[in-house]
Amino acid sequence: MASGRSTISAGRGSTFVFAAALALVAAADFLFYRHAFGWTAGLFAAAVLLALLLRPIRRRSRRAAGWLALAVFGLALALAEEPTPLAISVASIAIVILAISRRDGWTGSSLAWLVRLGRFLLAGWMRIFSDAAVSLRWARRHPAAGMGGPAAVAWGIGKWVIPLLLGGVFVGLFALANPVVEDFVSRAFNWMWFKLGELPDLLDPARIALWAVIFVASWSLLRVRTRRLRRAPRPPYSRPGHLPPRLPGQLPPFDPASRTVIPVDHHALVERCLIVFNVIFAMESVLDVFYLYGGRHLPHGLTFKEYAHRGAYPLIATALLAAVFVLVAFRRECNSPSWRNARLLVYAWIAQNVLLAFSAGWRLMLLVNASNLTRLRLATAIWLVLVALGLLTIIWRIVTHRDNAALLRVNIAMTAAVLYACCFANLDGFIANYNADHCMEVARNGDVLGLTYLRDLGIESIPALDRLSHTLDTPQRRAMAAEFAAELRVQVADDLADWRGWTWRRWRLRPGPRVDRPRPGRPVLKSAASG
Repeated sequence: MASGRSTISAGRGSTFVFAAALALVAAADFLFYRHAFGWTAGLFAAAVLLALLLRPIRRRSRRAAGWLALAVFGLALALAEEPTPLAISVASIAIVILAISRRDGWTGSSLAWLVRLGRFLLAGWMRIFSDAAVSLRWARRHPAAGMGGPAAVAWGIGKWVIPLLLGGVFVGLFALANPVVEDFVSRAFNWMWFKLGELPDLLDPARIALWAVIFVASWSLLRVRTRRLRRAPRPPYSRPGHLPPRLPGQLPPFDPASRTVIPVDHHALVERCLIVFNVIFAMESVLDVFYLYGGRHLPHGLTFKEYAHRGAYPLIATALLAAVFVLVAFRRECNSPSWRNARLLVYAWIAQNVLLAFSAGWRLMLLVNASNLTRLRLATAIWLVLVALGLLTIIWRIVTHRDNAALLRVNIAMTAAVLYACCFANLDGFIANYNADHCMEVARNGDVLGLTYLRDLGIESIPALDRLSHTLDTPQRRAMAAEFAAELRVQVADDLADWRGWTWRRWRLRPGPRVDRPRPGRPVLKSAASG
């Protein structure tokens, strides 16, 4: 490359990237290596955000990058509250999107973002090696232009070696004359000797792997570059959409504008499909009304719990397939008056899909009441709400004559908003409290109310276990709940023993003299065996 501006090794930006990557590696080592994983995850996310904000940004992307940076900061607070897997995943994706938007600019195309994220995941980690190769080639072509990147940092540190050595001589002389300096030097040497004794620990493969992963990931974020999608030029066509008449026995005409074969009776085929779909969905809705809401007796050999369980999850897949069909069948040409009947049919079909989503939620609620609430069932409930909203947006898309890209953007925005909100919610605590307050116990080898599952949920279930230790009807069950709560409090105490493991949620659940009493008005739970 001819100009220093076009290379990684010629500008000060490369030096900053190297120094920032080293700083993030040091921060990760100090915060995470052999330490509890707590609020420090939010602190590290804030450090990554700061490094990204110090990098240059495209002028056209300032507003979008500002909102993304604010969202990442909020996710850092969520990680400080509790670093759940969902919060970590959403924060990582938000950081990657922020890095790409600051370097490559913002785009409203969902397909472009999918391509950008795919290229970053597949080739982003190779950026450091390509930059190193470019730097070496540039240094060979410009030997008199100086150094940049890691070499510049090393040279900058090396320039201070001789002054520090000479200063050490004077420090030794002052130590001989001043006991305060002597004490300081003695402690410094003791600290250095202690660190030298820990030198083998620095060569731990796990620690080196942590350094390598953080350095490569930091370099990839700070040096991210993805190419923008370029639309292929539209082939010339005199009258797109007006195809020549088809002769008997001739294949459907080919439209160069859309590059797809469009059958002449496309809307008639869609109408027939929608009529059949509406009839089938109406039959399913009638059955749900009879058995779920009408209280009819189920067929012999089929329990109510099995009926609710077998229908909860397949209905979600049904609604998704319905949405895919509508997106494929209804294109821009469907806005013409000849598609009026098809639009009415699809409105009715989507309404039935929304009803099915409500039925799936009702089945899920019956299943929860018959057993208990779990993470998968709560996630399914949230997903059902998103599916219902997505189906309603399809109607919005048809009524407002929007394209599928706008529909995809709306649904991605809704999903991102829900996931963002879930990062701040104590979902495990909600599950534990719901099971303790609403769900009747299910006898599974004496495990009342799924106490083992409450323990497996983690420290968020401590308040629920405390209440159950006073509200369960037998001493054995109360002792089991108290024992599980005590185990989880030990875990909280171990995490809080290290300041790096502190989180706001753990601090609220810390062991103390306070004892949770039964909530007023709550009856004592009794098992089915006790009547």
